[in-house]
Amino acid sequence: KLVSKQAKLPYSESRLTSDPEYNINLGSHYIAGLILDYDGAYPFAVAAYNAGPNRVKYWKKINKDPQKNQINYVDWIELIKFRETRNYVQRVLENYNVYRYILEKKPIPMKNFFRDNPLY
Repeated sequence: KLVSKQAKLPYSESRLTSDPEYNINLGSHYIAGLILDYDGAYPFAVAAYNAGPNRVKYWKKINKDPQKNQINYVDWIELIKFRETRNYVQRVLENYNVYRYILEKKPIPMKNFFRDNPLY
């Protein structure tokens, strides 16, 4: 309900599973907000999309915080306790650059991929 309000769309529980365009609009709005919330740090945004922002906050506390140079992002991802979320983050990040290149012919050098600035 909160995301639909933020996206200025009427909330409809039935449309969540029956209307792909509605679902994509809400999901796109949600991930865009997470990317902004995490200052462009895609690993955090993707993990929060899958497991929730509170889990990411907790993992940053117990596994250290790459944004504070306490650990690198690759190691932080490997320390995600939930295998499903860890795998999800790895697959999304692996494919992000592939699809960006296919769609825009703009690959992102890996040295810039984990910087704390939006990649868009």
